[in-house]
Amino acid sequence: MLIKQLINIITKIKNNIVYMIVFYSSIMIALIFIFIYLTVTKVNFIYNEF
Repeated sequence: MLIKQLINIITKIKNNIVYMIVFYSSIMIALIFIFIYLTVTKVNFIYNEF
């Protein structure tokens, strides 16, 4: 009984870890895309200015 509870807790933690990794990696990818977009638009703006 105790072992079953432990296994359930471990699987829940594993699922949470996977969820957190996916969540944070998606946020990081979004931030990187925003950063690239901003730098590209800045470069285009500077290029158009001069």
